[in-house]
Amino acid sequence: MASILGLAGESGCGKSTIAYSLMRLHRPPALISEGEILFEGQDVLKMDDDELRNFRWKDTSMVFKAQ
Repeated sequence: MASILGLAGESGCGKSTIAYSLMRLHRPPALISEGEILFEGQDVLKMDDDELRNFRWKDTSMVFKAQ
């Protein structure tokens, strides 16, 4: 069974920050200094490049806002 998570909120409340962190798409100076992001028992922060690529396009996705 698929799970769906949607983020909604006012402009500037941190939706994009959470989504980028969840998918490890954040760029410096953004930093996740501790903790873990668990998906089906696996820590996203410890995934290697191949695992991360598979996770991003098989298990999760992000719809970017049009500018």
